[in-house]
Parts: sequence; C-alpha cells; structure tokens
Amino acid sequence: MQRKQITDAIHKEAKRLIKRHERRTRAGFVESQRRQRRSVAQVKQFQTNRPTWWNVDPGFDPFHVRRRADVIGHSIHRALREGRYEPRPPVEVRIDKPGGGVRQLSVFQVADSALSRYAFESTLAKNTPRLSGRAYAYRKDISAQDAVHYIRTEWAGKTRVFIAEYDFRSFFSSVSHRHLDKMLGQNILFLSEHEQQVMRSFMTSSPIREDRYDPQSTQRACRGIPQGTSISLILANLAASGLDRRLESIKVRFARYADDTLIWSDSYEGICEAVSILNSEATTMGVELNHKKSPGISLLVPRSWETDGEIRTIRSVKFVGYDLGLYHCNLSDEAVMRIKANCSTLIYDHLLREPLRGTQCPDRITEDVDNDYVALLAQLRRYLYGNVSERTVKQFQRGDIPFRHFRGVMSAYPLLDDSESLRRLDGWLLYSIHQAIKKRTALLVETRLLRPARMPLPHGIAATQLLGLQNPTSRKSQRPVDISVPSVRRIATAIRRAAQVHGAGAVGRNPDVGASNPSRLGGYTEPMGLNVRQRTAGMNS
Repeated sequence: MQRKQITDAIHKEAKRLIKRHERRTRAGFVESQRRQRRSVAQVKQFQTNRPTWWNVDPGFDPFHVRRRADVIGHSIHRALREGRYEPRPPVEVRIDKPGGGVRQLSVFQVADSALSRYAFESTLAKNTPRLSGRAYAYRKDISAQDAVHYIRTEWAGKTRVFIAEYDFRSFFSSVSHRHLDKMLGQNILFLSEHEQQVMRSFMTSSPIREDRYDPQSTQRACRGIPQGTSISLILANLAASGLDRRLESIKVRFARYADDTLIWSDSYEGICEAVSILNSEATTMGVELNHKKSPGISLLVPRSWETDGEIRTIRSVKFVGYDLGLYHCNLSDEAVMRIKANCSTLIYDHLLREPLRGTQCPDRITEDVDNDYVALLAQLRRYLYGNVSERTVKQFQRGDIPFRHFRGVMSAYPLLDDSESLRRLDGWLLYSIHQAIKKRTALLVETRLLRPARMPLPHGIAATQLLGLQNPTSRKSQRPVDISVPSVRRIATAIRRAAQVHGAGAVGRNPDVGASNPSRLGGYTEPMGLNVRQRTAGMNS
C-alpha cells in the first residue's frame, strides 16, 4: 500500500461521510418545509443530529479528518511499513434487530475505516475468482438477486425438494480467531503482507462504549470479527470457505448469503450428509447452530398440496427478504410489514396529522383537488418507484425497457412473480388511502374547511373510483397533475421485465436483510412523531 493510496482513501471516506450527513440535513429541511405548507401552526424544524460518536474523539469527525488527511495517511503508512499498525478502538453502537434482540456494531475512526474499505476492495478485486460461486454476499460480481435466481432455476420443474434451514447463533461475534488465522495461513486468498496485517489487526479490535471511550485502550478481542467495517466482510467469507468447499464436494445444492445458508437436495441421504457437514464446520468455525430458530430438515412441496408428506412439510422458505416456493416467489412477511408500515406513515403524515391537530392549512384545498392528497401520491410513488414516474412505468409495461438502476423499495425485489399477493398488497394500499380520506373528509367538514355540497377530489367518492380519476390541470403550471394511485404490482412487473432483459443484480439492489454499517443509521429525528401503531389508530378511528 502506497502512502498516496492511503491518503486518497482517507479523503474519499471523509468526503463520503460528510456528503451523507449533508443529504440527511437537506432531507430534514425539505420535510420541514412540506409539513409547514400543510399546517397553519409553526412547525418545529427537523433536527439533523451529528452522530454522537463524532464528539468522542476528533478521529471520528470526518470534517477534522479531511483537513488532516495527509498527516494521518503518512502516519498510517509508516505504521504499516514498520509492522506496528493497529486501528484505534472502535465505538460500540447497539441497534435493535428487526426480529428482536440487539446487534452490536463497531464504528471505527474515519482513517481506519478508510483503510479497511481500501483493503477490502483491493482484496476482493484480485480474489473474486477464488471465492465460491455459491457465496453471494459482499461481492460486486454477484448479488442476493443472483442467489434467488439460482435457487429458482434449480427448483424449476420439481415437485418436492428436501430443504435444510439452519441459523448460526451470533456468527460475527463468535467466529474463532484460531480458525481465521489458519485460513489466512492456507493461502486461500491472494493477500499482500499489508493486507494480512490489516485483517489481523481489525480482527482483534474490541469496541468500547462511548461513555468509557479511551483512544489509547489496549483491550483486544479474543474471538469474533467486528460488524460495521468493510474488511470484516472478507473475513466472514473466508471463515465459511471451508463449509462452501465441503458442500460443493457432495451431491447437494446450496446458496449462502453471509451466515444465511439454504441447502437443498433431491435425496434425503444427501441432505442429511449436508447437515452433518454443517454441524462439523460450525464447530470448526467456533460458532453454534441456533436450533431454536432453525427449522431443520423439511420437505418443500407446492402450495397446491393439500396433505403433508412423510416428514415435516413446508410450502415456502424465507431467504434474503423473499418467500420462495417451488412455483412462486413472493415478498417475505417481514418485507410486507415494512412496506405497510412506511406507507401508513406517509398516509398519516399527509392526510391526518394536521386535521387531527386542528392545524390544517386551508390553502392546500382548492375547488378542484386536495393538494395534500396529490403530495401523498407523489411521496408514495417516490417510496415504491424511486425516481420513475407513473407514465414511465406504464411505458415499460408496454414496450422495451432501456437499462436503468431502479431505486425505490421495490427495486430490492426484481424477481417477484406472484401477481395475486401483489394485488392483495395493492388492495390494502387502496383501502388504507380511502379510509384516511374518509377520516380527513369528516374532520375537514367539521372544521368547515370543506363544504359537503361541493367537495374537491378525492373527497366523497368510493375507493374504486380513486383508480379511474382523470388527472386535473394545475392552474399554476397549466400541466396535468398525476393523481393515479401507485401500484406495487405495476412497478414490480416493470422491474421484473427489466431484470429479464438486463439481469436482476444490474437493475435492482440487495434486499434489506440487516445493517452492516452503523454510519448509515440515523438521519433527521422527528420532533413530535408517532409510532406506526399510533398512526394506524388515527387512521382507523
């Protein structure tokens, strides 16, 4: 590693963190403006908080590090050259897991994080062909979407498949350092002396709570790898490389995304042998199988089967945000819940927050249309579609789809093919919007902001009529105002067609199956926000 390369990496990392913070600040300001337009009361500005660990030590502050990148880069380069480099202790950040429990993440100082990212990218660039073709996490050549596509291809035409589902208990925090040292010494990967030094030093880094932080601490971890830094992603794949090789040597198929491994076989003997290998390799890696969360061996059959088989029979499995069956590919229940929660939040914020508080701005309601409803549809479309308009989506459904990388939440699921489940989600969205409109209508009539004799769109109409409304013309711009209700099914169909042409990994993104970088957390804080349950209660009351 050259001094200039390290310095450039530090500059790049500091700039990346600063831009992220500025984006959050801008998003908070824009949201405050939106709320002020809807309210006659003074809306408190959204506060964009600096991450608390920026104040623990100057090394965590990207503004400070950017100014001193040359000096810091020189110091790190000299430490690497003399074989004494150690990253400064990371700060411990705890976040709640979606399924319950707490995940401990390690936030490293900016310069150390930059070196970790640089070592990760350089290692990955020259070692991609040496990694298992069935290890799909943390790579640029293949993704979680490719894993799902491979599974579906392998299951095509089958009427039953034996499935092994096992979950590792605290994989990242339990991996044996002795095992990792052994794997590093086996020359499985092409690694320079500096890259090995970086890997071993990060491997033993031990996070410290913010209120007890000491930059000179010599506390070292004796097992596990820190979550939240790039180099750990290579270490995780390296730790499981023995499992990959052994599974590839027997007559089973598998897909692994980090510690989430799905194994299947046409024969019961094959799946049992795979489970034996899984147990053996778990012991070698120093991790335990979580039998309470592991369904074990099952027989996967089509949903049309009305009776169970000779062993525990299932109709689908959960993998990287999908619900997969022999003949279907759905959103997982967790993904559906997240989408519904976020849509409920947008509906409440735009239609019910101000009327319930008695602070609704009357200027938002014209003779022709309720502009808060128009704004809601635009935000729902942005959330589901990303930067794609309704008109473009409909064009994609009818004709050729040029290459583009989709950005909305549905871009994480380009392989969905169960139209009925997507239609049900659309039905829920339409029902939720209509219920909120009914509640809003009653509140606005009560406060005399609406006249029952003449109500603008979309007040006073049935839910099904919301789907057939003609776009009104804006009096200000003299352009049509899009009031078509966004459709999960419509955008999913367009993205699936794009995936068939350009590849799922190219047009979509990886599903949100867990946090890997705590610097991505946070954003602006809502000063007087309600949780999802309270918002839903407001809509249905």
